[in-house]
Amino acid sequence: LNLSMHRDGLFIYIPPKTVLEAPVQLLHITDVKSSHALVSPRSQVFAGANAEVALVSTQAVISGETYLSNGSLEIAVEEGAHVHYTQNACDVSNGVWLFDAFRATMKRNSTLKTVMATEGSASVRHDYRVALIGENAELELNGVAMVQQNNESHVHVLVDHQAPNCRSLQLF
Repeated sequence: LNLSMHRDGLFIYIPPKTVLEAPVQLLHITDVKSSHALVSPRSQVFAGANAEVALVSTQAVISGETYLSNGSLEIAVEEGAHVHYTQNACDVSNGVWLFDAFRATMKRNSTLKTVMATEGSASVRHDYRVALIGENAELELNGVAMVQQNNESHVHVLVDHQAPNCRSLQLF
């Protein structure tokens, strides 16, 4: 659904051997006048060989109490690259349906660490699919959901170990 609704998106290229000192912020600003809107943010990140980057994704809602956000983030982590991804989905109203698809491929000796925080909503769904395609790739998926009343938060994970000596850890 995200790809079929996709018009514009964000592509971030981190050249090989680039070490970014400050985090890169992905700020998703929602300003919907209709009570039944669909927003489909789409981002792609390419971390070149031996690059290091921290990404911080934040939701900022200007207007809109009930809408569907169907976001997608794809990350390619090349050989020896290190990516840290933090996602804050705490500032959405109780009437929002937030679907988030996270896709990543990891090559030899790469690392990827994610941290997700949410207070839930009408329904929050984080769907992780990560392929460890290079030897010695290391993945760490972390998240915390602080839901109250009727709010929901769901996490679905599929980690595909395609190469030997890879490691994955999950803590939700």
